[in-house]
Amino acid sequence: MSDTSLDPLLAQDPIWRPAPPDAAEWSRRADEPGAPEPLRQEARWWRAHAAGLAGDWAEVSRLAEAGLGEPFSLREASRL
Repeated sequence: MSDTSLDPLLAQDPIWRPAPPDAAEWSRRADEPGAPEPLRQEARWWRAHAAGLAGDWAEVSRLAEAGLGEPFSLREASRL
């Protein structure tokens, strides 16, 4: 994944999730100090989706409270 711009990532449909290898790379970037908040929100969305599939509703709630998109945006609303 050589593109460091978030534009291609944020241009995706709000409920889109990347393939596992790409998700791992983007998630790693999201966990780095100083990572942009939109990237952190994307990674939380992917993690919340996985937690929901696993039935871990406490984790889904924790991630949702941290933010799954810009507050009051279409992205956040479609994910909630």
